[in-house]
Amino acid sequence: MKIPEMQFLTERDWLNAGGSVKQLENDDDYRRALGSLRSRAKGVFGGMMQKAVRQYVEANGGTLPTEMAQLQPYMNPPADPALLDRYGLVANGTLGDAQRGRTIITEKAPPLDNEFDSHFEFSLNSSYSHTVNRNGDALETAAVAYAQANKGLLPSEPSQITPYLKEPIDPGVVQDFLSHRLPRPTSVDQSKLIK
Repeated sequence: MKIPEMQFLTERDWLNAGGSVKQLENDDDYRRALGSLRSRAKGVFGGMMQKAVRQYVEANGGTLPTEMAQLQPYMNPPADPALLDRYGLVANGTLGDAQRGRTIITEKAPPLDNEFDSHFEFSLNSSYSHTVNRNGDALETAAVAYAQANKGLLPSEPSQITPYLKEPIDPGVVQDFLSHRLPRPTSVDQSKLIK
């Protein structure tokens, strides 16, 4: 569950990752902490890339780089070219062409964890991230499909949602989703329908 960006983390970052979860007692707790650590590492490396883009633009008459390798001479500390390949440029032209806050660099490396990971995008001076939860997304899609096929009723048992999944998901993850992420019935009539 390690990514190369983690080489730029400090000891404090590692300690803060452990504190980002209430407890470290089971696999999910450790996965959350590692997800937090990976997010921090991407943010740190993103800041380094943003600084390199600004220096590149200054040295090249306001022109944005066209490939990530062009940032290599401006990376401080130096970064392995394979690490830069985990990201891609999505803006081109001059800095004036790139609107304020517009994404310039996006992460293209796939997430390591289907539930506890993040995806990052960077503008010249800010970043945007969102959590990645492929299992959660797949379960939500399957729950909607089940509800559409069953007069709006939401699934309450793993066996009800499983046929609507495109790929198998651990039954414990399915049960946790059904127990904690789906809305509960709000009326006696709905409760009777579910049973």
